[in-house]
Amino acid sequence: MVIKAEKLNNNIKTNILKTIETELDRLNDKYNSEINFYEIKVDELKGQVFSLSGELHSQETSIVNLEKDNSRLKAEIDILQNLLLENKNTTMIESYLLQYKEKLGNKWLEKCTEIIESNIQKKYHDQAAYFISFLNNHLPVTSLNDYDYSLLHELSASVFLEWIDLDDIDYELNFINLFKFLRANGEVRNNIPIKSFFIDNLIGIKENVFLSNSPQAIIEMIRCYMTFDLTEELHDIFDDLMGEWLFVEHDLSEDQLSYILILSYYLGRESDLLKQPGIADKNIKELPDFLSENERNYLLPNISQNNSSVNSKTKEVKREIEYKDEENHEVFLQRITKLPNKKNRPNTNVHFENVQVKIAIYRNKSANIVYEYIKTNVQKIRGSMEYFITKNQLKSLSKNRPGYWIDLEYVDKGFNFISKERFQLIELARPVKKVEHDSFKWPVTEINPESGNAENEPDLNTKSELRKLGYQISGMSRIKRWEILEKKAVPQLGLKKVAYTIAFLVRGRKAMKNGLIRNQNSITEWEYDLQRLKDTFYKNNFFWPSTKVNN
Repeated sequence: MVIKAEKLNNNIKTNILKTIETELDRLNDKYNSEINFYEIKVDELKGQVFSLSGELHSQETSIVNLEKDNSRLKAEIDILQNLLLENKNTTMIESYLLQYKEKLGNKWLEKCTEIIESNIQKKYHDQAAYFISFLNNHLPVTSLNDYDYSLLHELSASVFLEWIDLDDIDYELNFINLFKFLRANGEVRNNIPIKSFFIDNLIGIKENVFLSNSPQAIIEMIRCYMTFDLTEELHDIFDDLMGEWLFVEHDLSEDQLSYILILSYYLGRESDLLKQPGIADKNIKELPDFLSENERNYLLPNISQNNSSVNSKTKEVKREIEYKDEENHEVFLQRITKLPNKKNRPNTNVHFENVQVKIAIYRNKSANIVYEYIKTNVQKIRGSMEYFITKNQLKSLSKNRPGYWIDLEYVDKGFNFISKERFQLIELARPVKKVEHDSFKWPVTEINPESGNAENEPDLNTKSELRKLGYQISGMSRIKRWEILEKKAVPQLGLKKVAYTIAFLVRGRKAMKNGLIRNQNSITEWEYDLQRLKDTFYKNNFFWPSTKVNN
């Protein structure tokens, strides 16, 4: 029995071992089969990687070749585009841009701004202005996207904020047409990005526009800011316009002057405008011809509500500016001029008398509305309507209304305007810088207070007559200017008036902010003309004018 049991156990063990061996062989075969499968897959993937590497290399080569082709194509396009610009054939360029718009409409605005900026860089300003107008006429009426606005922002910065060469007499056309374009688009499209640009860049825009001395550019700037409802900025522009009035008023058309008058009513600044020298004698149109219906509705409601026309309103304000209250025989002044000290005034036959007037008082520095009129003593030139306040009288007024403000003007010893400011009455009056009486000196460019005798200063009519004879700096050669001076100006106006007029213009330009830098060309040319006038005509029979100004 024992032997049988042992034999049975041995058989069981043998069977178990065989089963294990069989299962191990099966697992080993399966493992080897999987290894072979994955080895085949790896070989296949290696083949695919090799194939893809070849394709990638081929594509990289193609990209390099395409980039070369694109670079060559772009160079060819640039050459053709430059040839179009150099040829100045606007018809061909228009055709090019219109076909570009048809084929690549989403890139059309980018191409137009590129053409415009290229013209500006080449100083083809008349052509640049033409295509700004072209852009306005063909810009799609659909809303502009953010990229489009970024392009208009870049274009506006290129036109409005770049340093202007005064010799580029056509540059003002860029201002005029771009203002028109942005104004037209501001009326029908989302204008927030453009409006923000005008707010953020007001100082640079207005400085360059006023530097151009172009009445039309100034008017279009005002109309553009009006379209975007930027009243605060319009007040700043109006301040600069009043400061630059002498340099632009002779070239204003009746329409432009009428528009500025209506603007002054809108801003409540009509007194500032109508007190400008010579404007009271001008014939002012009822309404400018170019005034749009929107502008009529925007600018004229106050006048129409009062059943008053522009002309009747103007006459009313002019009467107010005569400073006379006929019922009480009182004089009302919106501003007062600081009288220079006696030692700084020339020996003339001007006689003063002490009178009482009422001066406008303001509650703060930026107020546009008069708080009250206060009666005070001032000096008046006998036989005239010119009023001045002395240092002591200003001190007395300060005691009566400490902390309030008045509008104060400063003049030099010849009673020539120097500057103006909103003056706080708690301060001492700022004295006019001492002007040393000097013997005759030929004009020099260094800054100094000498400005000539008041009796020799040119009046507005003289300056206007000189301009009407064709004399100007921009766009005119020295030969042409001299021909006008020699054959027209000196014979008709006289050497003295011509010399003092040009010297006055030089001093005005130097007195501007950064004037010596900004107006270097015009100052140089005017002083060249003065020197030639002296060398040719001057016989030491009057004091030659100086071009020095206060620093």
